[in-house]
Amino acid sequence: MDAQGRLRLADAMPETPVTAPPIGFLREGRAKAWIVGPVESFLGAVVQSDPVPEEPLGYGTDAEALFAIIERVQGWTRVEVEGAVAGPLGKLIEDRMGLRTRLEDAIYYQLLQPVKVVRHEAVRVLTPADEALVDQAARDEFWSNGFAPVFDAVPGKVGVDAGAVVDGRVVSFVFGWEVTARYAELNSCTLKAYRRRGFAAAAGSIAAGHLQDRGFIPTRNTEAGNPAAMRVAEKLGFVEVLPRRCYVVTERFQSPAIGGR
Repeated sequence: MDAQGRLRLADAMPETPVTAPPIGFLREGRAKAWIVGPVESFLGAVVQSDPVPEEPLGYGTDAEALFAIIERVQGWTRVEVEGAVAGPLGKLIEDRMGLRTRLEDAIYYQLLQPVKVVRHEAVRVLTPADEALVDQAARDEFWSNGFAPVFDAVPGKVGVDAGAVVDGRVVSFVFGWEVTARYAELNSCTLKAYRRRGFAAAAGSIAAGHLQDRGFIPTRNTEAGNPAAMRVAEKLGFVEVLPRRCYVVTERFQSPAIGGR
C-alpha cells in the first residue's frame, strides 16, 4: 500500500488495545501494509512495522487471504493473528511454504482503573542523563531481549522511562509512549541477574501512572511463555483483553530471552 492507503487503513481499523500499535505505526509512516479486499471491509490485512519487521500483525479471519499476503512479506519469522484463524493459517504455511509451525497465545492487557502503587527505593523516573548509566554489557543484554531504554521521547509524543538504578547501573526499565490519542503502550526488560526483586512492577507503576495522568489508557502485551510479565501486569491492575490473539511461530523464529520481570 502507498502512504495514502496506509493512512486509510489506519482510519478503517477500530481503535482497541490490540490495534493501537499498528494504527500508530501506520500513521507515523513506520510500517508497511498489505490488504486483500476493500480497505473498509478487507478479508485480510497485514502490517509490518519498521521497528519489529520479523513479527508482522495480521487482521481478519480469512486464512487464505492472510496467507496470500504473508507469503509475499519479507523477513518475518512469526505472525500474530486472531486466534480463530491461527490454526488454518499455520497449516497453509506448512503445506505451501514447507515451514514447521507452532502456536502460542499472544496476551494483551489494558489498565482501566488507577494503577496500583508499587514502590522500590532503587526505582525512579529515568532522564536522558541516565543513559550514561547503561553500560555496554547491559545494553547488549537489553537488546538481546528485543528492547532498550528510550531516554528521549518521540517529538510530539508523550513518553516516560522509569527504571531501577543499582550500584550506578540501570538494571531494569519500563518505557511507555503514546501510540494513539487514546492508548499508550508499556514495554519492559530486567537484566537476568536482577530479576525477581520487584523492579519491573515498581517501574511499571510509575510509568503507567504518568500516562494515566495525561489521559491515556496504558496497555501492554506479552506471550503465554512469559508468566512473569503476566504476573507483573496483573499486580498493577491490568486486565486481559479477550479474545486472545495467537502467534503462528515458524522454525525461523529465534526467541529472545524473556526479560520483562
